[in-house]
Amino acid sequence: MSNSSARDNDVSKLHPAIRKNVMAIQKQLTAENIPFEVLEAFRTPERQASLFAQGRTKPGNKVTWAGPWRSIHQYGLAVDFVLKLNGNWSWKDTGVHAKHWVRMHEIAKEHGMTPIFNSRGQLIEKP
Repeated sequence: MSNSSARDNDVSKLHPAIRKNVMAIQKQLTAENIPFEVLEAFRTPERQASLFAQGRTKPGNKVTWAGPWRSIHQYGLAVDFVLKLNGNWSWKDTGVHAKHWVRMHEIAKEHGMTPIFNSRGQLIEKP
């Protein structure tokens, strides 16, 4: 039995509506030597509940604004691309890495994907 709260980066579990787009984005990032990989794709409601509790009822910083079934990850319609530097995940978005995040978003937009914005049009999640 698998751990329903574990992170899952298997793009084959994504909804067919975005699966090919995600694979094309990854291919283009790799071709341009931009070190992003899929950190997380499909997310179970149990994992979403666990992430939502972080920074609220569990220790740590808040990492999501959405509770279970309020994130499009549960429908296989979201993916998080994150920098992978020297084998480690990195959310660093300053210095030399700033241009990587900008380019990743440009490539994603070319393939019909977009980061999450709030109601004022401000970027709230870079992955």
